[in-house]
Amino acid sequence: MHNKIYRRSVTSRWIVLMCLFSMASTGCDSGGLPNMVPIEGKVIYNGEPLKFGYVSYVPTDEANGRTAKGPIKPDGTFTMTTLKMHDGVRIGEYRIAVVALQPASGAGPNPDGSRRPPGALVTPEKYAYDLRSGLTDNVDADHSGYKELILTDE
Repeated sequence: MHNKIYRRSVTSRWIVLMCLFSMASTGCDSGGLPNMVPIEGKVIYNGEPLKFGYVSYVPTDEANGRTAKGPIKPDGTFTMTTLKMHDGVRIGEYRIAVVALQPASGAGPNPDGSRRPPGALVTPEKYAYDLRSGLTDNVDADHSGYKELILTDE
């Protein structure tokens, strides 16, 4: 009997130690990614807040980064999410895309049940592609946590 208790105790300690080691090595911040920086901001298009769409942060080092997205609110503001709502952006360098499509025409699905195609882009097409937008952000521990994106027709 004493041997079973000893083995159970050793096994339990081993499991606890392995769990602690695993949490320490992955950066235990409530299930999120390590090295995150909360980012919020505003999208301005031709001098006015862009009222809808989304912002994407695409890592320049795709092997070690994760894309983050944030919906644009009617006042032009956005808050970035990588894994959990509003958890921010992982430290790194990013190219940024902004996509704002006019709402689909008509209400509900097509008569055959298929989805209606989205409308046209509201902003110039270049902003919809991170490689062409010219928008970037270097997210590090000293980042202010705010990013203003200025879009124009030029």
